[in-house]
Amino acid sequence: MTSLRPAYLMRASLLGLKDEAMDGDALWQCTTCYTCVEWCPNNVQVVDVITALRNMMAANGEMYDNHKKVAQSLIKNGHTVENNDKIRGLRKDLGLSENPKTVMDNAAAKKDFDKVLKMTKFTKLVEQ
Repeated sequence: MTSLRPAYLMRASLLGLKDEAMDGDALWQCTTCYTCVEWCPNNVQVVDVITALRNMMAANGEMYDNHKKVAQSLIKNGHTVENNDKIRGLRKDLGLSENPKTVMDNAAAKKDFDKVLKMTKFTKLVEQ
């Protein structure tokens, strides 16, 4: 992949140049901070376009390795960040339970979450 600027991605998208819009590291390097949306004088929803392009690429089995790792953590833990010993220790030091009150601490909720992942074929998407 070549490194293309987000402005080029937007122009390619507007012109229907799907292959060009979906080629480049810029598409995957966006952190979805929305700074571009805040600064855009034309109120272009850049993050929405990038998300749509990413979804199209992922549907074709193309995903940036770092995004796959995050997705695999989500599948495994129900969270994008694993709750390791260090984090559990920090939570305990702050007077919090070692596991957040989410699917990490609720087996039934994790089971339901896994059903959603299966229904949406998210797991298969990440394995491609």
